[in-house]
Amino acid sequence: MLLCDPRDATDDEVAAALAPLQSTERERAARFRFAHLRRDYAVAHALVRVALSREAPVAHGSWTYRTNSHGHPTIDCPAGTGLRFSLSHTEGLVGVATASELEVGFDCERTTSDPETLALAESHFAPTEASAVREELADPSDAFFRFWTLKEAYIKARGLGLELPLDGFWFEPRGDRPKLRIDANRIKDDGHRWASLRWRDGDHALAVVAERGGTGAELQVSVARLTVRELVMELRGGRNARDVRHAWASAGNRERDGE
Repeated sequence: MLLCDPRDATDDEVAAALAPLQSTERERAARFRFAHLRRDYAVAHALVRVALSREAPVAHGSWTYRTNSHGHPTIDCPAGTGLRFSLSHTEGLVGVATASELEVGFDCERTTSDPETLALAESHFAPTEASAVREELADPSDAFFRFWTLKEAYIKARGLGLELPLDGFWFEPRGDRPKLRIDANRIKDDGHRWASLRWRDGDHALAVVAERGGTGAELQVSVARLTVRELVMELRGGRNARDVRHAWASAGNRERDGE
């Protein structure tokens, strides 16, 4: 997984991030009315290409994608890499998770305090999740985003968008690796085939949901954080990134310790 804070990107760095993107991506970036949205889009989509090219010997500009009817992106070219990816961006953070031969979903959210989060949980979450948010008297918004990121990550991993009812699946309230539970009458899936992890990074909540694979073992993920400058250097052929790697368990420990 790669993470990057896009907020200090210069105009030249945004232009460099846009350079390897497909023409359709550059056209979409140009349609954003506000410069900070164009910046975040450019950095996020360049980050995808860097993440994929770290996993396969493919030039950053050679990746092309296709989307299904729900807007879920998959790799179109080159074929046969077996790679999957999931992109998310929020204020102050963009990130991409990759996996080989396994579906993966990733979500990150800035955890701002919002009095509406409890009402949203009550109306859209499964009862156990809504109850957990309600019981978080000190900061229900924080509890809300812990569940929201997990639910978004699962939806992204499935690639079915809002076809999946938000209250038709739920995550156990406690722990860094909460178990996924599914209402089999509403969603055709088996919660046991998915592994999950949630953690905090500053004022952001992050979550990954991925297939366990044939062995059913817990998956491991490493996280590398890049500055925009390092991202651009890698796009231009340099490798001066300062990797900050940790296992899923380590990420979970950071959340438990309140870091």
